[in-house]
Amino acid sequence: SLQKIDIPDGVTELPDHACEDCTALSKVTLPKAGLKRVGTRAFCRCGKLDSLKLPAGLTEIGAYALSSTNLKTASVPNSVVSL
Repeated sequence: SLQKIDIPDGVTELPDHACEDCTALSKVTLPKAGLKRVGTRAFCRCGKLDSLKLPAGLTEIGAYALSSTNLKTASVPNSVVSL
């Protein structure tokens, strides 16, 4: 099962349900710039995901995108206008 994912530069949106129910996922690397939206339930029920650095310029985090994770830290940039 999926334990790590690196989202490459140039990706502007993570689709709804992109990694939902990836219960073994513990590390996600997002692009440093250009990502504008994390879709609804994108990381929902990723119970081993305990940290996530959201990039500057991100404007939207969909409903329940980070629900039922094990996040202890998450840096949300000031550019986010919808959560």
